[in-house]
Amino acid sequence: AIIFTNGDNDTFPLWYAQEVEGVRTDVRVVNLSLLNTDWYIDQMKRAAYDGPGVPFGMRQDQYLGSKRDQVLFDRENTQYYTMNEHFDWLLNAEGRNMITVGQGQKLYYFRSNKFIIPVDSAKVVSNGTVPKGMENRVAKDIRLDINRPYILKSDLMILSLLNNFKWDRPVYFAITVGEDFMGLEDYFQLEGMAYRLVPYKAQSHDRQPGEVNAD
Repeated sequence: AIIFTNGDNDTFPLWYAQEVEGVRTDVRVVNLSLLNTDWYIDQMKRAAYDGPGVPFGMRQDQYLGSKRDQVLFDRENTQYYTMNEHFDWLLNAEGRNMITVGQGQKLYYFRSNKFIIPVDSAKVVSNGTVPKGMENRVAKDIRLDINRPYILKSDLMILSLLNNFKWDRPVYFAITVGEDFMGLEDYFQLEGMAYRLVPYKAQSHDRQPGEVNAD
């Protein structure tokens, strides 16, 4: 699995558990604070312990240094695009995928703030992503509306992962990460102290996002 954490208190204990105690060395712990740096993205793309690299789908030259530290959205465009269509524009439409802001600064932007994550229904059922008895709830796709004017590089890398993971590996967020999950919380399943991304709408409670997996 891949689990995103944020601060010291939810990251260091996991690093200790893996490094010293040898616990769940197949899981990749990804710290979102560090994920705003190119060197850490490089590190996460490499295998570590018993876990394969995190499948971010961007080359180093596409995020090196300050490149794409901040990516804007065209929120006037109400069209949904697949993850692949969004990233094809962001990474390959040079000359058209930048906008001038402020004092002449040029920033990259997505054509809209609406994303589609495809769901392979057969795969998510066969590989255990969907618990038994919930097969009829699997969505055709996940639709995200990111209600922000821009995202930072760490958020961009989460989206890049979601464009490439193809439901092959479980993706989790520590519940301590924060409250803004870019709309993904509509598809969260609470498992202990972590939210798992699942391909069906969560039956959430008022005080906490995510559907509780009691088992």
